[in-house]
Amino acid sequence: LIQRQEYNRLVRLAFSAGGSLLLAQNRNKQNEPVVDLWSTADWKRQGTIKTGGTFSLSADASRLFAFSNFPTPGKIDVFQLPEGTTLPGLRIEGSIHRMTVSPDGKMLAISVPDPEMGVVRLVDLATGKVRLTLACEHSCDAQQPYYSPDGKVLALYGHAPMTGGDVAVAVLYDAVSGRLLRKLVSPRDVKSVVERLAFSADGTRLAVLTGRSDDAVRRTVTGNAAAAKALQAAAQHWKSITGRLGPVRQRAAYRRSLGLDP
Repeated sequence: LIQRQEYNRLVRLAFSAGGSLLLAQNRNKQNEPVVDLWSTADWKRQGTIKTGGTFSLSADASRLFAFSNFPTPGKIDVFQLPEGTTLPGLRIEGSIHRMTVSPDGKMLAISVPDPEMGVVRLVDLATGKVRLTLACEHSCDAQQPYYSPDGKVLALYGHAPMTGGDVAVAVLYDAVSGRLLRKLVSPRDVKSVVERLAFSADGTRLAVLTGRSDDAVRRTVTGNAAAAKALQAAAQHWKSITGRLGPVRQRAAYRRSLGLDP
């Protein structure tokens, strides 16, 4: 145990990208929503920001963006870290569901609840104006947007209505132009929804965690490669695993994944 801190009600913990700060969202003794900033170098509290709702941190841990939609929908508070100084805020039209800061700290991707389609607005943080609006119908819900590590790809997730139930969908966009790069759909016989997305460190792979009847991680190659090349890459990856484990262990693992005795 390195550090222990007692909290009345701990809501969320998050490390900055470099790991220099630990943010603890909680309620203080006065039952006010706050975010405590801890230095991971010496575990001293750097400051406390009074803000509720959901927050997003810039990659360099220099700014914190927070919103709550109450009492003012679309209001985003901005704070300088680690001091916690209040910076000029942002306003967008309507409520906010989730938001993510781009790796270079220049854009803020904001998902907006919409009764008919998924909508994501890309806000230029230098001007505070919406640069792009992505409307992807049912293919992306108002959930967390995900940037690739280099900031070139924006991934969203949602569902596609099918007979007998929805199937999971992940949609990839060019983060600069808004051009649709690829739509990844789970097998039709697997009725599921997406729970989380995660890019690999080099941005060439995307892990998709699906739920409901399919509780597994599906990995696929992202980018502009044709489907045949993606399948070939997957086959090569499978062969490399077989070569490392051996055919007997690989076969046993496959049978266990089906619920059969190895």
